[in-house]
Amino acid sequence: MFSRKLSVFKKSESGRSMIETIGVLAIAGLLSIGGIVGYRFALDRYRANETINELNIHSVNVATPMMRYRNAVAKFDSLPSETKFNYSLRGYNNEYIGYFVLEIGRVPDTVCRQILELGWKAPTTMTINNVVFWEDGDFVEGLSSSQVCSSGNNVMAFEFYKTLQGCLGPNCAISS
Repeated sequence: MFSRKLSVFKKSESGRSMIETIGVLAIAGLLSIGGIVGYRFALDRYRANETINELNIHSVNVATPMMRYRNAVAKFDSLPSETKFNYSLRGYNNEYIGYFVLEIGRVPDTVCRQILELGWKAPTTMTINNVVFWEDGDFVEGLSSSQVCSSGNNVMAFEFYKTLQGCLGPNCAISS
């Protein structure tokens, strides 16, 4: 009789309850969401770094012929119409001799913020959606990246001087 009661007890304790199963699924769901958010952040950071590297290359290609002559203007014949990530790309001469601008368009908000937060020092001026965000080596007071990178299809203009006195090496995007 004692063994009979013990076998009934064992049968009722097998398996998991519905609440335990739901708890495990909720934890797995939260971990998955965290992973997706982290992946999205890393992807945006990668796109920002690659865009900066691409603009560094284009700025050197444009500035190199300009450095040979005192009053030379930039030529943008070899500049592609789009970047690696299909952001529109165009170049034009600034009103001041020796300065030129590389402009990218259709930049997503998250990538725009990443480019600004990386602290890229090569351009003399950064303008985002017609708002000057970076000028002469310092951020404009009172502006945050979330304020200027909010149109969904941001236009970012980077002004360079022909001697490219800013940072163009692999550590340019690292904020100090």
